[in-house]
Amino acid sequence: MPAKGPNIYDAHYRRRRARMVAWALTHPDEACCWQCEQPLDTCGPNRNGRHANGRKAKWTAGHVRDGDRNSPLELECSPCNFSRGAQHGNQSRGEGRVGFFGAVGPRVRPRPRRSL
Repeated sequence: MPAKGPNIYDAHYRRRRARMVAWALTHPDEACCWQCEQPLDTCGPNRNGRHANGRKAKWTAGHVRDGDRNSPLELECSPCNFSRGAQHGNQSRGEGRVGFFGAVGPRVRPRPRRSL
């Protein structure tokens, strides 16, 4: 199995994240996402403070350069942070493969059919 990369969520990250989120929760009028520049109650794809699936948004600490542990942390709403993380992960995995039904995704072999 290949060696994993450096852990970007170490104890130092967790302490900084906790301080940033605590500040945002105690200063809701001043806290804005560095990505969308919105307060928490107006962030998200529908600008209603919720994710696309309806889950309530929360404050997170996002790296300015995704995947770079030396990148500075900024206060970021969860819809922005999670979508940027997904984009970074998809780009780092490269082009998808064509699946069994023609969809792009991981290579999947069809199950052999059982004969009765």
